[in-house]
Amino acid sequence: MTGKAMTADAKAKTKLAGIARGLAAERTRRALSDNSRSITFADISPALAFLFAALALFVFSAFGYETVPAIALPEAEDVASVTVTLPDGETVTHDGDEFLSDALALLGKAKATSIPSVTYEPTEDNAAVAELATKDGGTVSLFLYRKNGKFYIEQPCHGVYETTEELFDLVLGEK
Repeated sequence: MTGKAMTADAKAKTKLAGIARGLAAERTRRALSDNSRSITFADISPALAFLFAALALFVFSAFGYETVPAIALPEAEDVASVTVTLPDGETVTHDGDEFLSDALALLGKAKATSIPSVTYEPTEDNAAVAELATKDGGTVSLFLYRKNGKFYIEQPCHGVYETTEELFDLVLGEK
């Protein structure tokens, strides 16, 4: 008897679900055939604007927006020397451990800017070129320059970073 009661109960639920589907379909048919009120672009435009904004935000955050990576520097213990070529052509080489650790610490504090670096040559005429020679024979090139009262480091094809006057004083031997 329990099995028959469950079967009757299941049949009743199925029948109610069918009736509900029929009522929903009838409401939809009436809404679509009602000539007194049609759906206009003004009804849809706020929803479309919201969907477009959400989609754009997703695309830019996931794919299209690229942040400038942190300046790529070797570890202090891996740097053998720093050779700086000043804008006037004079060359100065620094190889003391204290200088190297101080310079790399200041370089590491540089803040990324939105200025792109798309060339292997300095974009500023007054740029000094700092070559960090590593103990394994590699080099890291950096361009240091002043522009509009600010101090910048440009790492070729990597990014442009704002730095402090303290770094310029140390690396370029000023003051």
